Amino acid sequence: MLDSKLTNDDVRRITATTFVGSVGGRPDLVSFWVLLGLAAVIASAGVVADSTATVIGAMIVAPLMRPILGTAAAVVLGDRSQLIRALTLVVAGGALVVLIGFVIGMTTPVELTPETNSQIAGRINPRLIDLLAVLATGLVGAFALTRARFPTHFPAWRSPSRWCHRWQWWD
Repeated sequence: MLDSKLTNDDVRRITATTFVGSVGGRPDLVSFWVLLGLAAVIASAGVVADSTATVIGAMIVAPLMRPILGTAAAVVLGDRSQLIRALTLVVAGGALVVLIGFVIGMTTPVELTPETNSQIAGRINPRLIDLLAVLATGLVGAFALTRARFPTHFPAWRSPSRWCHRWQWWD
């Protein structure tokens, strides 16, 4: 039987992984915003090009799962300041993504409609299988961010900010 008690080391590891900026400070926040903006551009281009693979690529890059899980961790830990910070990042991040998508959508010369674009059609008329895929994807992200021994063959899953620290491209 597994021991379900969290140790202080578990809490430190989970909070360091889910609370954006708590360990890495400003570079961690810069990484978050740059990756989120780039993911929004990639996703928008994928929708405009009607490319499922490109939209999936944007999901791999997008760091928004961290503050979403940070919100849940803050609620569980009763940390009001981290809860406010995580919720602010989720709302502001969502607004940035919508804004980038809107701007890219408005600047494309092609009229984008559900009848001519399967990416749009799939998002305004989701099927049950789409919901299943979204839930499974979210569970993978949650599992990857909260497990210390998750496979590291794709380092961005452990922590996108740690992955970006290798190149120090925000300085």
